[in-house]
Amino acid sequence: MDLQVRLPMKTHSEEETHRIAGELATRLKAGDVVLLKGDLGAGKTAFVRGLATGLGIDADEVKIGRAHV
Repeated sequence: MDLQVRLPMKTHSEEETHRIAGELATRLKAGDVVLLKGDLGAGKTAFVRGLATGLGIDADEVKIGRAHV
């Protein structure tokens, strides 16, 4: 079953973004997809680093590739 959930959110600090992403990571299952959308400086990288930490990956190992569509 495909399930789509939208969770628009606004955080007030990089630390808060990191924490929320880490909490989300504990709820993800193999095959889940997370799509991030936002302007430059919106906190997408901070979110991904928090997600990585929540998944047990060193956030410093996260490399961000830029894709322009």
